[in-house]
Amino acid sequence: MPEVPVILDEVFGHREFGLRPLVSNAHTARRTVLGAHVVEAPNPSRWVPPQWVVLTTGIRLLGDEAAQRGLIAELAESGAVALGFGVRIVFEDVPPALLDEARRRDFPVFEVPEETPFREIVRAVDEAVLSQDLRAFRRSAVITDTLVRALGEPEPETALVGGLARLLHCGSSLHHTDGTAVFSSTSTVEATRRWRRLARVELTGPPVEVVDEDGLFATAVTVDGEVLFWVLLEVSRGSLAVPLILRALIMVGKLLEGVARVRAGEVTARRMAGQELLARLLGPASEDEPRDRARTLGIDLDEPARVLALSCAEPADALVTARQLLTVRRVPHLLTCVDDRLMVWSPSADLAEQLREATGAEAVGVGRESTGPDGVRTSGADAVLALARARLLPGEPIARYDELGLLEWLVLDSGVDRVAARAADVLAPLNGQEFLIETLRHYLGTSLSVPATARALHVHENSVRHRLERIRTLLGRDLRAAPVLAEIYLSLLLTS
Repeated sequence: MPEVPVILDEVFGHREFGLRPLVSNAHTARRTVLGAHVVEAPNPSRWVPPQWVVLTTGIRLLGDEAAQRGLIAELAESGAVALGFGVRIVFEDVPPALLDEARRRDFPVFEVPEETPFREIVRAVDEAVLSQDLRAFRRSAVITDTLVRALGEPEPETALVGGLARLLHCGSSLHHTDGTAVFSSTSTVEATRRWRRLARVELTGPPVEVVDEDGLFATAVTVDGEVLFWVLLEVSRGSLAVPLILRALIMVGKLLEGVARVRAGEVTARRMAGQELLARLLGPASEDEPRDRARTLGIDLDEPARVLALSCAEPADALVTARQLLTVRRVPHLLTCVDDRLMVWSPSADLAEQLREATGAEAVGVGRESTGPDGVRTSGADAVLALARARLLPGEPIARYDELGLLEWLVLDSGVDRVAARAADVLAPLNGQEFLIETLRHYLGTSLSVPATARALHVHENSVRHRLERIRTLLGRDLRAAPVLAEIYLSLLLTS
């Protein structure tokens, strides 16, 4: 059953006391009562906390209408629940000025007959509050036990938020920071409505936001200062003690924070394992069988896939961006950094353009489609060679191994390491003169077009012609001869 706090109407309900409400209505009668106290001294708010009933005979109010009105004003402003006035002791009846001020402020006043000792009213209120506290304590213990057990569920986040709704007989929902509902104990429509109510108010900070007077409560789930989720709880007004709601909601928030930290640790471990796995697959062949290890990461190495190589200014940053993109799109993947390159394994059809735009990569090389651990190694080597070609050709930032020409295939079959030394010798006369090498790249990449090369380099066409003449002189080769052009092209490809 829902916990109901002790309310003023219950105090009136003690017939043995003969209490008579003089100023009261349905709304004020449901005010929560936390205690009762007898005060005859001036400034009673100094001695009585909010949500308490004040009892008096009015001895200091005799013949002083201003003091009678002042007592009501002080109690109303301090948050007292009601005033119980003992009659036929000092006053025959409750003073009219006091009642007038109480009606004006909608502040409850009730008459206490001479034969009812104040101490009996105090005792009855204390017993009711203590009984309520005991029930709340027992309820809190049940809530704690249930929520802790929810941590063992396969989806602890939804188990916690759903369990809270069942325990408190209310509506609950879990939201991303953009308002998207992760879980709702009722419906998505209701979850959206709760979020809109939260969005309309100015947040005051943790641990709990009391959103409005209609029973909407919220708490943020944070990890290291970053808000990950919001938990919203919609409770029928007056059906539960507010302290119990707050305790339960704070507990769920803390448990969700713990779940988030555990999940973050698991995700980090999986990411590191994935990086290590791809690095090993791209490296020298070994006798280890990586398939089982890959399956623990949700990766099937026997699925047809490609390796992509991306040239990035900051490969580590590019890796984070690529991971976010592929995770959001639910694309299976492995990522790792090798030297100054970001390497990506994925069975997705074509990610080259998406990854280049997301990471800001200078160039992308795409390996051939392959299967198995050896296929990953082969496709990775393909991607590196295609990346070299993409770096060489201006205006073509993406190169695919499947589209490489015969000369590039020959270089791959011969082994890049064996040919690279010879390529360096071919271009050695141009060492230290990068502007000449850049001119060659654009010249070859624009199909030997002087005007196009000039536009790409932002120089005059005559400047390009002078540079080409200087290159011809330094290399001692005829730049119009097909074999020479092929040799220079491959040398640039291998040293880019």
